[in-house]
Amino acid sequence: MSKHEKSKEKIDMIKPDKLRRGDKIGIVSPCFHIQTSKNPERMDKVVNFLEKERMEVEFGKNAKGRYSYLSGTVEERVNDIHRFFERDDIKAIICSIGGYNANSLLPHLDYDLIKNNPKIFLGYKDINTINIAMNEKSNLVTFNGTLTGGLEKKERVKYTKEYFKRSLLSEKPIGEVKEPEDPGKCGLKEFIWEEYDPYTRDKGRLDKYRCIRKGEAEGVIKGGNLISLIYLGGTEYMPDFEDSILVLGEPEGDIMALEKKMEYLDQLGIFEKINGMVFGRPGKIYLEHKERKLKDVLKTYGDRRDFPILSGPPIGSHTPSITLPIGVKARMNSDKKSFSIMESGVK
Repeated sequence: MSKHEKSKEKIDMIKPDKLRRGDKIGIVSPCFHIQTSKNPERMDKVVNFLEKERMEVEFGKNAKGRYSYLSGTVEERVNDIHRFFERDDIKAIICSIGGYNANSLLPHLDYDLIKNNPKIFLGYKDINTINIAMNEKSNLVTFNGTLTGGLEKKERVKYTKEYFKRSLLSEKPIGEVKEPEDPGKCGLKEFIWEEYDPYTRDKGRLDKYRCIRKGEAEGVIKGGNLISLIYLGGTEYMPDFEDSILVLGEPEGDIMALEKKMEYLDQLGIFEKINGMVFGRPGKIYLEHKERKLKDVLKTYGDRRDFPILSGPPIGSHTPSITLPIGVKARMNSDKKSFSIMESGVK
């Protein structure tokens, strides 16, 4: 089998059925319990949105549970996921919020069950470890995204809803991911700082797509949340990044910690394999040394391994954001500041 044929085999993923009016959606909490959210009523708004779209919603047995800061024990959280994959009447599984410790579920998930009962699985932040593991072990296209934050302010609803529907309610490819018209008007002034000096409190805003390193590339979307990917280093759940577009999102942190994470990915050999990188619009990236900014750190690795880099697409935990299918073909052109998802994640 040639390298080309092997590459083609890797991207021939299992796609779940698209959502339709009247479908039932299961809600699970693989990490934190719902009350840990700063605004617990966010989940009510998600339910209202889904019901207005004429879909039914059912909470898992432990989705509203509480076990310290988590929603339940490992067994309880795994059982909620398994029960919904087993049921024919559940067409999609949406995670309530993120948090920590989703990776503790990975050794206990039944990946054959998931593979034989493919459904939409949507989560973000720490849950991205589950997205990636299901994608790798069950060959299932999964989805990185959230509705929980997206419906918090009405200004953010339009964009987030649009890409939720384009990703999950249609078998057509999403196509080009457009920039929000004006992130500042979406209530996101606190979430579009490229760098933040903790001493002077000067803010360098990152409002738009930026070409970090010129070039164009095609490949399969891999990755998601940067720190979730870090957690998978050295495990059987880390995917093969050959011929991929690596998509990364970073909520916040200091520039030195970001560079440390990027160096770790390079030492794992990931950057040797990818065709290009899309770095999602960051949150607060703290800048300790003004002479080394986010673009400088990213470009270091693009130059070292010779791949194009585009920053700015609304991917990750900040809203508005898109619902990103993991395991489908994408194209990027950093010169033209373009990122396109060329293949649907559902059928």
